[in-house]
Order: sequence, then structure tokens, then C-alpha cells
Amino acid sequence: MFDVGDIDRLKPQVGGVNPDIAPLVVARHPSCFTGVPTGWLSRSRTLRPGARGACRVAPAVPSGRGNLKSVGHDDVRNHRSISRCVGRGTAARAASVHVTAPAFLAGILGLRKGVPNNADVANKTSRAIAAEMLGVLGVDRVTIPKEAPGTALEIAVARYLAEALPNIHSDRVWVVDRRKYITDFRQYDHLARLDAVVRKNPTLSSEIGRDYRIKPDVTVGIMIGGMPSPLLHAAISCKWTIRSDRVQNIRHEGVILTRSRRGRQPHIVTVTAEPLPTRLAAIARGTGEVDAVYHVALDELVQATDIAGNAQQRAILAEMIGQNRLADFETLVEVLAI
Repeated sequence: MFDVGDIDRLKPQVGGVNPDIAPLVVARHPSCFTGVPTGWLSRSRTLRPGARGACRVAPAVPSGRGNLKSVGHDDVRNHRSISRCVGRGTAARAASVHVTAPAFLAGILGLRKGVPNNADVANKTSRAIAAEMLGVLGVDRVTIPKEAPGTALEIAVARYLAEALPNIHSDRVWVVDRRKYITDFRQYDHLARLDAVVRKNPTLSSEIGRDYRIKPDVTVGIMIGGMPSPLLHAAISCKWTIRSDRVQNIRHEGVILTRSRRGRQPHIVTVTAEPLPTRLAAIARGTGEVDAVYHVALDELVQATDIAGNAQQRAILAEMIGQNRLADFETLVEVLAI
């Protein structure tokens, strides 16, 4: 459980409580926020004390989001305002928790041979936290989609962004794709010319290599004026879970996107459902290869880690959120729309 020391360590330089971590910490410690100014909460969020917990009202979100059981929400101009209550104990969670995770998550999450399909079967803490996440989300399906969860996540994220971005910023021409070569975008089209030369010259191919030919899982482009190709606005790596080889792949893509561009740098982010904070830290921490990591069920992860994680896992999770290295997936659209 987070303690008062966690809140103190996460205060910014000029008073108040860090708005990124405060709702997550205070939800478990309603007594700690008595007298805190009303402005400390993040945009469009309110927190009301309740018996043994706290309730918050999430901001309006694109229509692709909602309760995983498809209940308790109303459509208002293609957006939903979803209420959520956080209680203590399994019975309280089952009775009162309304989730704010994206609706597409319901079609991907589930149990495989009794173990959550986002958990590492060989890691006890991973299994425990993932199981608690599924409990909070209300997911108890045994049937898993035939499609690999990583591929399913890519498809779902691409569809979600393709629907949400025009609703938020309609004056832009958005181009959302999967597995598209970066050479198809304005900042990197010179790499296509380079590749044409390298392929014809074995010496250059051996010396330079061709590892610049990357295809991010999801790309977000913007058509500008009379440009023949879109500007790469965001490169999104979708990893259902985090493993060492996937971390290296994400970092490699980040380096190529940064060093090889001619023009403005795109947003470089990762979207994941990884339940273990220490593994999330493997990619969230670093020197800037990735702007931030977005979790598809961050609030549920915080609750699950509070219940099933150890002190190290809780401390690392608080650090990543407090340092703006780990964010809720629901905020990604707002970031991209800036």
C-alpha cells in the first residue's frame, strides 16, 4: 500500500500533489487529501470521499472506451463519461468497480490454462498482479481469441486512434496505418533513395547495413498542404507484454527514428498491457529513446499492484507515474492531438 511518504516524494517543486500520481495514491488513502486544493486533480477529474474508498469521474473519452461489460455508460456525442468506484477487497471490487479501460481490451484479455494471458507463467508476482487486474476489470473468460494478443493489440490501437483523432482534431488529415515503412513518410523518404543505392552495392550493404528499414507497429501520419507524402506524427510500438528482446527492439526503433529524420521528430511511444512494474521500467526508464509508455489499464494496474505487488513493485510503479514515464492509454489521444 502506498504511504504518506510516497505522496510527499511525488510533490512537485511548487506545492501541491503531482496530478499524475495523486488520483491513484489518494484513491487508497482518502484521509490524506483532506484540505488539498481542488485544483490538484488532473483535468476533468473529481474525487469524492466514500466509505472505504473513493469514487472518481473519468473525463469524456472516445466512443471506443467503456465498461468492459458494456454496461453503465451513456453515449453523448460519440463520447462517454464513465464513472468508477474504487473499493477495498475482492467483494467490494466485484460489487462496485466500473472500469475505464478501453473497450477493445475485453476482446483480448482472458485466461489461458488458468493464467491471465498478459502474465509471465514463470513469475509468481506477474501472475498475481495480472490476476488482480482481471478481477478489477471483471474479465473471467477462459476462451482466448485465436489471434495473437500482440497482433490484436496493434489492430485495436490503430482502429481506436483512427476513430478518435479526427473527433478531437478534425482540421487535420490523419493517416493511421499498421506496419508501414518509415520511408513512406516525409522525414524519412531520403532513406528510400539510400536503400536503392545500398542494395546495388554489396560493400555499402555490408558497411552500412539496412537496419534503418523499420516498420513501427502503428504509425500516425498527417497530410500537410501539397506534400506528396504524410509527415510522421507518431510511431507507436504495441507490445502486449514486455520482454528483454522487445525492449531492445523498441529502443532500436527509437534510435533510428531520432537519428535518421530530416525534419521534426515524431512522438515515439509504447503501448502495453504488461502487469509487472519492474518490466515496465525496463522500457519506461532510459535516456529518451521513447517519449513515454502508455498502459491500456493503468488504474487497474495500480490497484492490482497495491494488492498483490511487493514494496519494490509499488515503489517502481509510483516512480514511473510520478516522473511522467508511464501514463494511461486514455491520455495518448490528447497528447497526439496537440
